[in-house]
Amino acid sequence: MDRSSLDTALSLKQPIVSSSSWSRRSEQARLHLQNEGLPLFGSEDYQRTDLSTFFDGLMSLRLSMCTSNRQAFLPLDKAFFFGPFSEFAKEFPDKVSSLLSDKSPFSTDGYILLNEALSSDVCVLYVSEKQTLEEPIELSFSEQNPEQLGLRSLRILLEEQASAKLILRDLAGDHTAVLQHVSVCLGPGARLEVHEEVQAKETARRIATCWVEQRRDSMLSWSEYTLSCGLNRNNFYSKLFEPGAEVFLKGLALATKNRHIDNYAKIEHLAPHCHTDELFKYIVDDNGYGVFSGRIYVDQVAQKTLAYQNNRNLLLSGTGNMHSKPQLEIYADDVKCSHGMTTGQLSDEALFYLCQRGIPLTEARKMLVKAFAEEVIGHLDNDPSLLEELHSRIEAELN
Repeated sequence: MDRSSLDTALSLKQPIVSSSSWSRRSEQARLHLQNEGLPLFGSEDYQRTDLSTFFDGLMSLRLSMCTSNRQAFLPLDKAFFFGPFSEFAKEFPDKVSSLLSDKSPFSTDGYILLNEALSSDVCVLYVSEKQTLEEPIELSFSEQNPEQLGLRSLRILLEEQASAKLILRDLAGDHTAVLQHVSVCLGPGARLEVHEEVQAKETARRIATCWVEQRRDSMLSWSEYTLSCGLNRNNFYSKLFEPGAEVFLKGLALATKNRHIDNYAKIEHLAPHCHTDELFKYIVDDNGYGVFSGRIYVDQVAQKTLAYQNNRNLLLSGTGNMHSKPQLEIYADDVKCSHGMTTGQLSDEALFYLCQRGIPLTEARKMLVKAFAEEVIGHLDNDPSLLEELHSRIEAELN
């Protein structure tokens, strides 16, 4: 238990002014956290990322709350909500128990507990059954005060056969610290697509966690793009409770300059006929430090599971570091599962081929690096503006 960091973080807590439901939830998280503590550097899931000084220098916290733009979704009327939990509890009192039904407070990840213990309110996205949000919801965060902990908490509830798309952008400033938690509950047949872009400054640091619980035939597509950030630790947890649930998890990390980028994913198959497809790619250059750890658990009852995990890394310098630990834990006997990792450099043959056709070496290298990234972002053909934005950011990094 990292007691020093925990005491520093809890000292930032502000009085809760939200509903009694969230007050009880927050207190429950605090008590559990006192017993569990924060994970220590060197523990199994934090072997390569030292967060012991993450909260140093922070004097207060700032809760980043979403603002409602209900006008854009008026045709849905009571079928949709986007705003603070304190308002949600008043407008949809019968949905509060469903929104807070997840098991994340009792997880072993201390940073989920810490986020809930510190949060005086949370943002809620709710879509009722058989409703579809035709336009994506876009949230941008831009913390700038280096003495304040930027606290973000978002809870998503999609009922049966509901669907939504969410775009998150992190634009945190220099020397800022961010603690983020997204909790997702997907009902039967619900579909959620999330794209998260991290474009924080080079001295920014962040810990971001996503906790997902899925029911029958639900689908989650989550894409994580770390384009810039000094220190970025992403945690992704998904529990597939009922048959037919699917998770598509993609990640692209530009671990260049002096960045430290760590992605951890744990997906638990707890029912038969579920599907996981996981791909993380890292581009490591300069003194960049990349870490990937993925674990897929297949329970004994989870027959007919399809689970694929792949980590591919491109090293562009002799001073960069990449550490990878893909893992499978399988207790069912009728499954199709695989995991793998490759780390290498640009192909000399491919570079020679391009240069022989009159392409300058610098441009040839860019072309190959962009082609390497395309497998992660190429599926955005149906969202040309987002695809163009990512291409532009990658191009800027390569320059």
